[in-house]
Amino acid sequence: MTSASSTTTDEVNRRFTVDDVSDPNTVLRPIEGYQSVVILSLEEATKTVASLFRNLERDIWLAKKVTETLKAYLSHD
Repeated sequence: MTSASSTTTDEVNRRFTVDDVSDPNTVLRPIEGYQSVVILSLEEATKTVASLFRNLERDIWLAKKVTETLKAYLSHD
């Protein structure tokens, strides 16, 4: 017997999907609230979940190395 709160692999969490992504001209709803959040470095932002990932520190270092050429478009942190 399964509980009502259990999910199957066929179920989709609609909160994380967009209804129609097939049209590249679709205007998506903006993410609200981020303007008032303090900007953190990638290391600081991932500190609370770091124990869940193997080699996260290395992966962050690699991501920063790869994006060094994009400094005009992204902040390095």
